[in-house]
Amino acid sequence: MTNPTDHIKKIIFEKSNIDFSVYDRSFLHKMIEYQMKKTNVDNIDEYALLIENNDYQAEQLIEKLSNSFSLFFRNPYTFSALEYIILPSMLNDLKGKKNNEIRIWSSACAAGQEVYSLTILLEELKQNSQIDFNYRIFASDRSEKQIELAKNGIYSEESLANVSLKRLDKWFTKENKLYKIDKSLQQNIEFSVFDLLDTKINFPSGSIFGAFNLILCSNILFYYDKTGQQIILDKMKKSMAPDACFITGETERNIVSNNGFQEKIENSAIFKLHQK
Repeated sequence: MTNPTDHIKKIIFEKSNIDFSVYDRSFLHKMIEYQMKKTNVDNIDEYALLIENNDYQAEQLIEKLSNSFSLFFRNPYTFSALEYIILPSMLNDLKGKKNNEIRIWSSACAAGQEVYSLTILLEELKQNSQIDFNYRIFASDRSEKQIELAKNGIYSEESLANVSLKRLDKWFTKENKLYKIDKSLQQNIEFSVFDLLDTKINFPSGSIFGAFNLILCSNILFYYDKTGQQIILDKMKKSMAPDACFITGETERNIVSNNGFQEKIENSAIFKLHQK
């Protein structure tokens, strides 16, 4: 007899071609139970039948499993380390080099909060640094809906809780109760749909050759089991330039530390590849 959860995963795969089999099992159960309560269904077999015959309910579950919650400057300590230590150090390393470009990949960018937070730091560095440099950010997410939201760049006041009033005034325009990002912040960003679990490609095709100086993969690893985590982390390793930095979420530091990475600054969730 087919396990109900496995049946639901099969239905989702048939409808969306997204394989949730590598997701953490407890996370899957939690999200399925949440959607069952929302639809007033008490039996998991009945819920499987519901999403099999109702595309809207199937999409609601897929959206919940593809959790895309984010904030600007979500981990203040990490972004502080980026602003005052990591990015200035990268600029210093560019001195005397013909190539003055910093290449960045935000690999699970959601609706763009992480990307624009980073862009604000880089633009402020450009304005205040005597070192001439360029940057390109490749921002990807598996959800086409999230990528469209990122391109639109319109956010709620709640998502801007960690943004200073000075930055809010400089980089955002208030429209009713929402805030729109300044279009100048989008000039060096390329958004694309990309599945981190796709084993056939290691990085967004638009980046051509990978070799990123900085990769962000925050608050995504804990959704997956060890197999999924390994696929993603192996992809990150193959995409990193020498001496590159890799950033994850605070709660994922142990996962990364146990997979060949070494934290550059204690408790910062900013890593480099472990030197053999």
